[in-house]
Amino acid sequence: MASKIKIGWILSGSKNIAGARIQGWNMHEEFLKRGISSEIISFRHFNYDLKFSKKEIDEILEKDYNLIIFQKIQTGEHFDYFVREAHKKGIKVSFIGIDNINIDFAIQCDSIIVVSRHLKEAIPKEHKKKTYLVFDSYEHPKNQFKKHNDKKKLKLVFISNSVFSKFPQIEVLPEDVSLTIIGPPKERVAKFMPGVKMFTKTPYKFKYIVWDLEKVNKEILKCDVGVIPYRNKDLLQDSIKRKSNNRLVLFMSLGMPAIVSPTPEYKKLVKQGKNGFIAKNPNEWSNFIELLRDNPKVRKKIGKDARNEVLDKYSMETQADLYLKIFNKTLCKKIL
Repeated sequence: MASKIKIGWILSGSKNIAGARIQGWNMHEEFLKRGISSEIISFRHFNYDLKFSKKEIDEILEKDYNLIIFQKIQTGEHFDYFVREAHKKGIKVSFIGIDNINIDFAIQCDSIIVVSRHLKEAIPKEHKKKTYLVFDSYEHPKNQFKKHNDKKKLKLVFISNSVFSKFPQIEVLPEDVSLTIIGPPKERVAKFMPGVKMFTKTPYKFKYIVWDLEKVNKEILKCDVGVIPYRNKDLLQDSIKRKSNNRLVLFMSLGMPAIVSPTPEYKKLVKQGKNGFIAKNPNEWSNFIELLRDNPKVRKKIGKDARNEVLDKYSMETQADLYLKIFNKTLCKKIL
């Protein structure tokens, strides 16, 4: 039987924006499948800034929502007004925060969802009870995975919205190793990262593919090993420490070994040499790449173990189950 509870989502972007899609669009669609009344209120808020006027807010709050979710939207002239007026009407508000978080806004909400342990630590102690940790899910069908070959050759793949002048950590590509970079188009880089060169100082050849929602998994599966390197100076930044493990989960769920830099969430998930590798310096990066190149059976076993580790725990269905439990508590009633 369908729930009478109605949920509204205010998202940070379209389906082409990873966070908005994984934490909003996907969950909205999963809720609809389960018979829950769910609507996307809006998704065009540049730089996570709420763009509604007071009149527009009043019009939204006149609708019959029981719960409104802000996904990463955390600034704006009328942000406080929105939450205050929602509460006057008995409408609960939930906030999903990733990377940087506006603590002053988040604590006004009735529940807070974060994607990493480090991010949860940023919430003041008195608001910890309404703060919940939910990791991002992978998005592909469960029956989609890498079929490894027995060749002593290796195709590495890196996927990111960020670009650098020089590819991090991997100083040289060993023999019989290639690299595919899946990243943003030049126009996006020019607009949001002016002055940044797209790997022009990288001292080896690579293949660059513009990210495309419909093709990205197919492109990843053409490769053998996922890599997620960070520059040493970036690993010290709070915004990097707060990141979720979603890119690592993507590789693991596809049955692909991954070599990653030591961010907090990666260190929690990787069992060194069993379901992946943590590399701390260029020498370790080179050693792990060569190990996986020269040992096809090891590649296959690590990929299989990695996939088994995350397949059920990090599915969209599991993420939606966790969201529903949180929203049940927020509303003090069962949605479904």
